[in-house]
Amino acid sequence: MCLNKAFNEQLIAGMMKKEGMMDQYREVIIPKIFDNPIESMIVERINAFYDKYQRPPTFKEIGYIMGKSISDPNASEVCASYLKVIESAPIVNLSFIMDEVIEFGKVQAYKASMEEAARLIEIGGVSTKNLKDIFEKAIGFGNIKSKERELVFGLEAFEELLDHRKTIPAIPTGFNFIDETLHNEGLTPGNIMLILAASKVGKSAFLVELSVRAIMNGIDVLYYTLEIDRYDTVSRFITNMFGCKLYEIKYMPDEIKDQIKRFQDDVGSNLTILEYPSKTLSVDMVRRKIKRLDPKPQIVVIDYAMLMQPLDYKDPRFSIGGIPIHLRGMASEENVIIYTAWQTNRNAWDKELVESIDIGESSLPVMDSDLVVTLTPDENNNEERRYIRGKVDRSRIGVDGSVGVLKVSSSWKFMETEMGRKNDGKQKRRAT
Repeated sequence: MCLNKAFNEQLIAGMMKKEGMMDQYREVIIPKIFDNPIESMIVERINAFYDKYQRPPTFKEIGYIMGKSISDPNASEVCASYLKVIESAPIVNLSFIMDEVIEFGKVQAYKASMEEAARLIEIGGVSTKNLKDIFEKAIGFGNIKSKERELVFGLEAFEELLDHRKTIPAIPTGFNFIDETLHNEGLTPGNIMLILAASKVGKSAFLVELSVRAIMNGIDVLYYTLEIDRYDTVSRFITNMFGCKLYEIKYMPDEIKDQIKRFQDDVGSNLTILEYPSKTLSVDMVRRKIKRLDPKPQIVVIDYAMLMQPLDYKDPRFSIGGIPIHLRGMASEENVIIYTAWQTNRNAWDKELVESIDIGESSLPVMDSDLVVTLTPDENNNEERRYIRGKVDRSRIGVDGSVGVLKVSSSWKFMETEMGRKNDGKQKRRAT
């Protein structure tokens, strides 16, 4: 490249270390802008890995890949030393570096366009359209796709709204006390619903229930578990879907297999379950997984957001509490609905009905969610905690205040009852 070795090292280090950089600049950082053959080969392998797995490789992975690619022992040693240098190098002035890369790339793109146009003229294969296409590609080099979505109010906008609702219909949760507050339509892509409850009340079980109701209606679901291992999570889905006991999974496997086969034949929707250790799953990792799945999920469930990788803020109120707003932005970009959960503070144990203000640590998750549903053990009708009161405590996409009593079976299946069915008197329409 036209700049020095340190510059190139920073650029390649940024590709490997800076989260989101490859998502944004994949088409800009290409092998031919590097003069050094080792750097060019490394970038080529990083891009190939990213194209396949939708994430940059780790240094261990790229070291292994390069080791297989280079047969010359001396060149292999040089490459290994180079990777060690960039692995330990701090990243500075990355914005400046990318501006320089884009400027350099534009010059090269214009040069290539002129050479291609001259070649076509020489062989007599040129046309106005050919020249326009060639130079538009050069002009567009390095332009980052805008995320702006413009809509000018009027009849045309209304027609677009109707087409949008036909193309991307709302998805009901399956619970009347929730869906009726959404005007019996449901949630739409870009929405995030937060389940708020104290420890051991049933947040994870309720997320499983919501997922099962979606799956049974033909909705594809991507489910992340950050606290319970994937095998226990699968067991929860099996007991919920088929109403069986946990011991039946072990002692009656053939019957369970038959039920799963009938489900796959009859329903046909997809459930993908991913387990991550607590504090390791980032929003960008979720985004990349959504892009890779085919078919693309319509609902993404995260059990639960408090256990995701903290954001880059010193204050924990923002590093943890700010996760839902980033999830919401990702949901809007990827056209998915997010279900997740959050824990209350200790005072919520003594509350007759949990409210949004009982959230632990930071109020940001409540403020940033489109819908907040609280769960409280119903002490008045509770036989071994078999009843839970659910409340739509806060909504900016409908009305709030609706309360429903849910009966919970031994297999943690939630069934809505008419007992205690009411609105708490605070229901109001919110401006949206």
